[in-house]
Amino acid sequence: MVAVCDWLAKGAGTFARITVLAAAIAAGSAPAAAGARLLQTSPHQFGTISQYALPGCGGCEPIGIAPGYRHDLWFSTFLPGAVYRMDLAGGLTAFPVGGNNYGIAHGLRGRMWFASRADGGSIGWIDENGVSGTALKGYDPLFLAPGPAGSMWFSDFSGAIGALPFGTHKAATFQLPAGHSPEQLVAGPDGNVWFTEETQSYPNVIGRLTPSGQLTEFPLPGQDNDVNGIAVGSDGNLWFTASNATDTQGLIGRCTTSGQITMFPVPNADPYLWGIAAGPDDDLYFTDLAGAIGRISLPSVTITEYAVPNEYGSSVPLDIVMGADKNMWFTLPGVGAVGRFATR
Repeated sequence: MVAVCDWLAKGAGTFARITVLAAAIAAGSAPAAAGARLLQTSPHQFGTISQYALPGCGGCEPIGIAPGYRHDLWFSTFLPGAVYRMDLAGGLTAFPVGGNNYGIAHGLRGRMWFASRADGGSIGWIDENGVSGTALKGYDPLFLAPGPAGSMWFSDFSGAIGALPFGTHKAATFQLPAGHSPEQLVAGPDGNVWFTEETQSYPNVIGRLTPSGQLTEFPLPGQDNDVNGIAVGSDGNLWFTASNATDTQGLIGRCTTSGQITMFPVPNADPYLWGIAAGPDDDLYFTDLAGAIGRISLPSVTITEYAVPNEYGSSVPLDIVMGADKNMWFTLPGVGAVGRFATR
């Protein structure tokens, strides 16, 4: 796993031209929030990529990002201890919930769920009105994904996958083999939970867990490939980000639901690729910690990268998701910002 301090220390590469803006979300239009200021703008071949600084978020480090229930976006921050909501009009609302927040995901009844490693670790929830609560304590959660069995699934730093049924405060946990650490996870098209998994002895693996807890691990072809993000593609396969054994090449992996894995090198990529998500156009998008957004065109598996300018510091994209405006949104913890990749 790449530590948060490593994410923030990465610089930007140079792969294409991108837009850099300031302030909040507006579905395909310029931000309307008071105090928004344009930092930089330029097109790429599909449209624009925009970087939005967050008013009132001085020093914050946005980590996870997820779509809400009312065409908005929510993101968690490592510092300070808050969860933020960005609405379609460009408004930004901060909800103080405690620090060291990692993953965030939508759950039931209009609530957003977030993983916190502060004060012993917990999973909390918050609704659009700012009413919040704690769903689970005594764990050390990293990333979240709504999944089968009516549960919020999470990876735990202790080396386990957990399932917290909505409406309860007790999780079922499934311990991985000794020395195995789960990373990011996603509900698969086969009704199981899939996740990236690092091991102490290598090779790293892609894990599959049934709702009843039956674990199957599929080793990566390389002996020392690191793994991070994972998402379901439009082709029904699991796609994930990785790097090669010598940490000199970024890789994209594809895993079928039967466990067949194929690796694809990313041209010019930093060895640390991170988030990955399906887009509105049957393609997938990923973040490159060298400072770029990547696009995987299916079914050809053509991979193209587009740089995030680094004029304002460490513009390192981290998590990524598709928003209600059908564009891709990503977090930039090093500059306290959120970015938008216009897909059309």
